[in-house]
Amino acid sequence: MKVNNEVSNKSFFYEVLKWFCIFLSMVVVFFFVYFCFGFNLFLKCVCVTLFCIFFGIIFLNTKLGKLSVSFLRTAFFEMYKIVWPDKQEVLKTTFVIIFSTIVVSLILFVLDAILVRCVSFIISFKF
Repeated sequence: MKVNNEVSNKSFFYEVLKWFCIFLSMVVVFFFVYFCFGFNLFLKCVCVTLFCIFFGIIFLNTKLGKLSVSFLRTAFFEMYKIVWPDKQEVLKTTFVIIFSTIVVSLILFVLDAILVRCVSFIISFKF
């Protein structure tokens, strides 16, 4: 039991150390980009890209990074199981939606015109 607890504490320490490295590297990149105006823009882009790759490598070695990769992998495989509609079905449903939108907008236009006339008629009365 004690050995398992020591391994758990060591694992937790490494996770905290990895996240601290990511945070510290992000702070370094922020200050580099913010305070180094004299550097060439290309050099800044290369440095930021290298640091982002560094962030990614460290992130992928954390527990959260491994869970994220696992989630993305399963989501990618689930995309193959989807039965996508063919072009004809997409066109039919698109035309149905466009037609129903036009009909509903015309109905709302007529109702709005009627209500405007009714309200203007009621307002025009002198009490």
